[in-house]
Amino acid sequence: MVKTLRDVWRVHYARQGSGPPRWRSGAELPPVGERLQSPYDPEMHYSTKRQMEWSGYKVHVTEVCDADAAHLITNVMTCPAMQPDMASTAAIHEQLAAKDLLPAEHFVDAGYVDAGLLVGSRRDHDVVLEGPVRAVAKRATQAGQAYEQGHFAIDWEGERVTCPQGKTSVTWRARRDEVGAPRVQAMFSRTDCGACSVRRLCTSSKEARRSVYFLPRPEFEALNAARDRMQDPAWKERYRIRAGIEGTLSQGVRAFGLRRSRYIGQAKTGLQQVCVAAAMNAVRAVHWLAGVPRAGTRVTRFAALAQAA
Repeated sequence: MVKTLRDVWRVHYARQGSGPPRWRSGAELPPVGERLQSPYDPEMHYSTKRQMEWSGYKVHVTEVCDADAAHLITNVMTCPAMQPDMASTAAIHEQLAAKDLLPAEHFVDAGYVDAGLLVGSRRDHDVVLEGPVRAVAKRATQAGQAYEQGHFAIDWEGERVTCPQGKTSVTWRARRDEVGAPRVQAMFSRTDCGACSVRRLCTSSKEARRSVYFLPRPEFEALNAARDRMQDPAWKERYRIRAGIEGTLSQGVRAFGLRRSRYIGQAKTGLQQVCVAAAMNAVRAVHWLAGVPRAGTRVTRFAALAQAA
């Protein structure tokens, strides 16, 4: 990436008429991917996560979590700081596949999962992606009740939808949403919706009929299956294994300097983080061979009192 001094000036400064230049306000700035955060490293970018803010890069770490094996790091991927986690899931699987290190199950946090990835991971790599998915959006009403998507019965083969009142949709169209993702739109007739006595529970739209939007069948079924799994206490217990990666990140940051880049540029920073992972693996392998037990999750004294009570 190359930016001229004039390009940088136009991004960060503004001038009205012949007046003096001024810093642009936050609302005037372009997306972080188009800004220059440092004249020394034009590839680094600003990002934020909860209370943490930083300028630099983002690293994704994958490790083995089998109870009877050493918890070695199998993949490290460095990407721009502002890139969403979800945009890295498929690339992580590609890198693991190239090393013949794909897991049967991949436990991730909610940022790495969506309906397309649930389907694509299974289809392309035979990997079951395990992680929390977003809940169904609910529409509030004065009575606290509303007809949501789950109340509508979908006939995939017949390409029609039946509403809670037994009326059938009159159109079925494959469309794309505002970001280009595929969606299906089913619309009901104006005659049925206009005369419906419970229309206020169905839609607040001024349109004379209800439209239902949903994902294509593979993504729809995968997403709803994942939502069902999230309610299963057995799945919640199994998912607790993912917490181990938080300890890995903590070890990398506190003991190996994972969060401080010694170099300029994404390629060199990525190489440093691979070296950090190699050093962590060496320590873990030595401890595993020596029979040193893995440290458990630390509990504060206050939390221990609560558990004892």
